[in-house]
Amino acid sequence: MSHPLLALSPLDGRYATKVEALRPIFSEFGLMQRRVLVEIRWLIALSDEPGVAEVAPFRESARAALNAIANDFSIADGERIKVVARLDRQRAQIASVELLGKINGAVGNYNAHVAAYPDVDWPAFAQRFVESLGLTFNAYTTQIEPHDCIAEIGDATRRSNTILIDFARDIWGYISLGYFRQTLKAGEVGSSTMPHKVNPIDFENAEGNFGIANALFEHFSAKLPISRWQRDLTDSTVLRALGTAFGHTQIALDSLTKGVGKLQIDANRIDADLDASWEVLAEAVQTVMRRHGLPNPYEQLKALTRGHGITRESMRVYIETLELPEADKQRLLDMTPGSYTGLAEKLARGI
Repeated sequence: MSHPLLALSPLDGRYATKVEALRPIFSEFGLMQRRVLVEIRWLIALSDEPGVAEVAPFRESARAALNAIANDFSIADGERIKVVARLDRQRAQIASVELLGKINGAVGNYNAHVAAYPDVDWPAFAQRFVESLGLTFNAYTTQIEPHDCIAEIGDATRRSNTILIDFARDIWGYISLGYFRQTLKAGEVGSSTMPHKVNPIDFENAEGNFGIANALFEHFSAKLPISRWQRDLTDSTVLRALGTAFGHTQIALDSLTKGVGKLQIDANRIDADLDASWEVLAEAVQTVMRRHGLPNPYEQLKALTRGHGITRESMRVYIETLELPEADKQRLLDMTPGSYTGLAEKLARGI
């Protein structure tokens, strides 16, 4: 690889070490290796099919030698495949979703297969072969597998990423408000101009990378299931960007994990804000008022809260004026903004 500073994509430069695990899957080398694997497995499968007499069954030594070609596929082997032919990018392989596969000829109808070997049950044979690769057999295709499963994984990953963007933004905000502090680890730099300050860079990095990934996933979902006149090959170009989308997602997840690991709750700051926010109890008060049929609870609370803040004392004075059963009135008087959490603790603990 050339110098990282000359990389066209950050995934091959600044973030190269973070996406190493994806290179064997989404790189051109990965596609070549899997093409060789499929070709070899198909040849072995043909040799085991009684209806294809021209391909005799392989001895175990021959099978081992063929499998070794796929298992030991090297960069040098990939470079040899590259002097020989242009590769047609029409497939994508993703590990976390049910992936569909087809091997039913140029237009999906086994035309040439049946012409050469009319007595072979090609759909059943093709299904056995496709499933032997760990894929789900797609019986009805055009010249390409329609890529619906890639759209599905793209949509699912995009939704997950969107939820994590929301999380990253919230934590960024809580850090800005002082609800969370960040610990500065050895070797890390805080703000470029204020050494004492620790910017929420991990959450900013995560948000940015999730955004890049989602833009690509959205395009995959909109583009890949469409094939103009059942033979459009624009999917070949689009599929090359799969690794980029998953790479940015991986970087974002790593950044988010790193950022969460540096968080410390500033309980004093949170308690101080709650103590200054007695208006949050307006919901509880008006709900209890409604339960007991007191008139215009919303309007009464609005008159109390509008134009000026509510303090602990003003809230207590107001509650004392309400004609409520003594037990309910005392329960409201005992409430604080910090204790008004409903069933949050039980829900969080799954109780």
